[in-house]
Amino acid sequence: MYGLGMVWAKVLMPILLVAAGGSAAVAATRQSSPAQSVSSADAVVWIDNPAAGSTFSPGAVGVDAHSVADSKISALVLYVDDKKVAEDDQLTVVQDLVYATFDWEATAGRHSIVVAQVGGQEARSEPRTVDIVDGAPDAPEPVVTTTIAASLTTVPGETTTVAESTTTAAPTDQTTTLPNAVPTTRPPSRPPTTRPPTTRPPTTIPPTTIPQSPPDIVSADVAFGYGGAVLYVLDCGYSAEVTAVVHGAKSVSVSVAGTNVNAPMTKSGNTYRYTLQSGSFSQASIGNNRQVIIAASNSADSVTMVAGRVDIERGCPKD
Repeated sequence: MYGLGMVWAKVLMPILLVAAGGSAAVAATRQSSPAQSVSSADAVVWIDNPAAGSTFSPGAVGVDAHSVADSKISALVLYVDDKKVAEDDQLTVVQDLVYATFDWEATAGRHSIVVAQVGGQEARSEPRTVDIVDGAPDAPEPVVTTTIAASLTTVPGETTTVAESTTTAAPTDQTTTLPNAVPTTRPPSRPPTTRPPTTRPPTTIPPTTIPQSPPDIVSADVAFGYGGAVLYVLDCGYSAEVTAVVHGAKSVSVSVAGTNVNAPMTKSGNTYRYTLQSGSFSQASIGNNRQVIIAASNSADSVTMVAGRVDIERGCPKD
């Protein structure tokens, strides 16, 4: 379902970059999280979407990437868990960069995605972790909005520059012949006047504001000290320690799916902790394989990650 939106995104991206350097303004935006910075200073391939730590339901997920342009690059390839799943050899070239889009039919589980060059340096992007979880939100469908502030014709594969038009009026010296009179050359009463160039009003491009990046859940885990992934409705003294490492979050909470437990986590630097206690679950919480979910949010977005699973039982185990 992403095919048409991605085609328009590839066509409109170069228009945006060309117009930003000329007198025509073209704005193209895709509804997604901003591209994450890559930690390696030598990287030449980047994954723009989805954001690291994203959680979606199984199904179609759009992946965007770009790379430093190289005349020897013939395609960009998407790998999921070290397996090739898609290739884009219709690369969009904009100045020193090439752009590619992929459709990935995602299945449940935690996946590592990487984009690599075919040809050139055979370079690869930094891996990015994405969780695919039943019941999570669907991956957003790309929406492209275009605003054109000047006359601009674009042909795929070509770059069109809008030239400013300048009109200069010639001096107004005239020679006038009167009937029955000697031809007279009218001297100019003042120096020839040159009209100022006629140009379109300059296009004002609003300053670019870099939005805050979504939170990044680096890791999450549930530790059961007594060896079993079970907690109880009754207060049997059994507990589990939930730990998460999160960057850029304003708040972090933990919940157990299908239960009444949803609580804020305690922060220490970038590490967040919470203890799940037997006796804190209602009778309606009883069930097996309950997901323990970490939710992090800031002013930009909210992200989730499954830290582990737990069974909720009623009675305490026999000693």
